[in-house]
Amino acid sequence: MQDNIVRFDAILLAGNRPGVEILSQNADVSCKALVPIAGKPMLYYPLKTLLLHPKINKIWVLHQDIHAFDNDPILSKMINDPRVIMHQSGAGISSSVSILMSEYANGPMLLTTGDNVLLDQEMIAHFSGAAQHHDIAVAMVESKILLAQYPESKRTWLKFRGGKWSGANMFWLGNRDKALPILKFWQSIEHDRKKGRKIIRAFGIGFLLASILRLITLPNAIKKAGQKFGADIALVSMPQAQACIDVDKPEDIILTEHIMDVDTARIQ
Repeated sequence: MQDNIVRFDAILLAGNRPGVEILSQNADVSCKALVPIAGKPMLYYPLKTLLLHPKINKIWVLHQDIHAFDNDPILSKMINDPRVIMHQSGAGISSSVSILMSEYANGPMLLTTGDNVLLDQEMIAHFSGAAQHHDIAVAMVESKILLAQYPESKRTWLKFRGGKWSGANMFWLGNRDKALPILKFWQSIEHDRKKGRKIIRAFGIGFLLASILRLITLPNAIKKAGQKFGADIALVSMPQAQACIDVDKPEDIILTEHIMDVDTARIQ
């Protein structure tokens, strides 16, 4: 499957969000990306996965301080890889990604996050293989897939006809000219990213009513939303339950480390 996937760059969001970050505060580290997971800084896991992927050219790591990881013995070695570029981020995710794409994008880009600890090669292959045929794509997991394996996991769900969905922290930005207007729009609703109803409302009262009344599936809703911007946007359904388990809360660390232990035992 990898042979059929185009080459692309990756953007790894590793900066601090506004406000108090409980995980970094509890761990007494300067930023969330340095919070220890199974003995290694959180950022180590998605960055290692991206570095090992055969189709990725460059990896742009966004942080407010491009020297934030210089003193970490594990991360400092990784960011010195010639494929890794530390890039200063701004006040918001959308504006930071827009600036980076405007200046440096010359092909498709995969966007993911530093707290996407369980990201693996299979997830990237599945997502990029489906996403490369669209201007923009978003990875999501249907609730039945997640809850069948991890019923204790609490996620933010988007409820539409045919099921509930949670984001999997992977986005495909395949067409820069199509992506930039949508990133600009996202800036206006970025602060409500965890509030599904408010995000849906931003696309108009029709979308809100369709969601409330379950008149439309989420894949169709995303496709129609893209048409408003003249872009081909697609939902990529992820078959891996772990794809939507990121690390936002202390209980996420417990679940993530448990999954790592199980996977290690299975390999051995």
